[in-house]
Amino acid sequence: MRHLERDRYDVAAIHGNKSQNARQRALNGFRDGTLRILVATDIAARGIDVPGSSHVVNYDLPDEPETYVHRIGRTGRNGASGASITLYDPATEESKLRAVERVTRSKLSIKDAPVKLAPAPVAKGPAPQGQRTEQAESRKAPAHKHRRPAQKAGEQHRAGAHASAGEAAPKPKRPFRRKRRSNGGQRAA
Repeated sequence: MRHLERDRYDVAAIHGNKSQNARQRALNGFRDGTLRILVATDIAARGIDVPGSSHVVNYDLPDEPETYVHRIGRTGRNGASGASITLYDPATEESKLRAVERVTRSKLSIKDAPVKLAPAPVAKGPAPQGQRTEQAESRKAPAHKHRRPAQKAGEQHRAGAHASAGEAAPKPKRPFRRKRRSNGGQRAA
């Protein structure tokens, strides 16, 4: 989300670590159009209904295929059109894709990424407040150039080639798992 804010997108996030009041303010801003992008965790996103949401972008496939259905269900509601785009790495997420296809009972349309993806450069620290680097300014394109053609619900973009030539792909993050207590889950008295 910091990258979106840095590039001056109107964005907010909702997740379990935010207060209910902060989540509601973010959701209201998205509903009234003050915020153009809402970043949400799977748990926080359940039950969100914002009429006119045109796109859902998944940066990965969920561990549970039913969660995918909840994610893409945020767009195209009540007969409206909408697009769901999911980035996935075929080298590590092929089994998740097949599980989603089993649950949805449909073969998802797979397309190569529209651009060659490379690892993000390592940040050297935040830019001074209110200033942008020349490089960031030169990357900034007019708003109409950021738009991509609409896609049908369920279409995917393949993002497997995200390492540039000669570089290894970044290691996928492992989910957080709590350590089990050695005393069978009971707290010490």
